[in-house]
Amino acid sequence: MDAVDVRQADVTARFAVRGMTCGSCVRRVEAALAAIPGVRAASVDGAGAAAVVQYDPAVCSTGDLQEAVGAAGYALAPSTAEWRVRWPLRPVGCGLLAVLGLLAFYLGVIVIAQGWEHALEQLAEDRWFIGAIAAGFGTQV
Repeated sequence: MDAVDVRQADVTARFAVRGMTCGSCVRRVEAALAAIPGVRAASVDGAGAAAVVQYDPAVCSTGDLQEAVGAAGYALAPSTAEWRVRWPLRPVGCGLLAVLGLLAFYLGVIVIAQGWEHALEQLAEDRWFIGAIAAGFGTQV
């Protein structure tokens, strides 16, 4: 019976490249990527500060790509679109941090002016009003 080659398909990924300033930088990044075992093709766009890399994930990983480009003096990061796909809850997290930051600011001002006990009393008394403002601020962020 013949052996069947069960190999993962090549992955084509787009990355943002930081630190490039000229055509020589583009060539260095392309050379660094092309030297990695498993990379089938690498194309770097200096004007767009982006790289498109086709590679075999069974042989190399995005960490290998980032390490090689980092060794050449540049930074490789997932493109903005891929970042949003990988982190779909990022806007929710930013909104929650904004709510907590606003509440901390509110309590901080009252603590400085009149003390911790008064700040807690004021928050308990105005919880619906402050909650609505904080929620609206978090939603906007």
